[in-house]
Amino acid sequence: ARSILHAWLMNFDTDFNSPSFLSLASKFPRINNGKLPSDGEIHSVFGDVLYWMATKKEYGLHGEMSREEKGAYTELVNNLFQFFPNWFNFLLFGGYLERRANNALYTMRDAIYRDKGLAYKAAMARAEEYGNIKKSEVLRLIVSVFAIAGAAVPAKLLASILKRIASNPQKMSKLYKDNKRSFIQECARLDPA
Repeated sequence: ARSILHAWLMNFDTDFNSPSFLSLASKFPRINNGKLPSDGEIHSVFGDVLYWMATKKEYGLHGEMSREEKGAYTELVNNLFQFFPNWFNFLLFGGYLERRANNALYTMRDAIYRDKGLAYKAAMARAEEYGNIKKSEVLRLIVSVFAIAGAAVPAKLLASILKRIASNPQKMSKLYKDNKRSFIQECARLDPA
């Protein structure tokens, strides 16, 4: 599984100067009069960028999430019960909270399958090298990693970092520029979530 995910991640597009990314960036919410966008807007933007990176196709084209898929991504960010073990979810309301997020997970699965980018194809090619792994299992693995590693933690951390910088722009911007890694670690440590 590790080599399949490695093949998937190594084919993410990281060219943030491309025309397709600049057109995506034009839709991002802006800071107006010192007021930050809401957490939901920040999570949605993070999901857009992550999805854009994961769905690069030939000739520089990328996939784009629909409104329903953006809502599903935001739901995955806000519902962490999807990532707990089954026995734990069963103890909490008989798995009800986990099942609430299943539709969001299925929506993201369908979106990633629809926009089969280079990363998806690389993961499938790596899985074929093993021979005994079903394509549906690889897709499920990719969607789980996209939902866990790409939704819950980084989107909330990004919102926390932006809030911290906006709280005192002069001081926090300087701290961020001095040591980005330490600043991000401190934001993660102080995050109430």
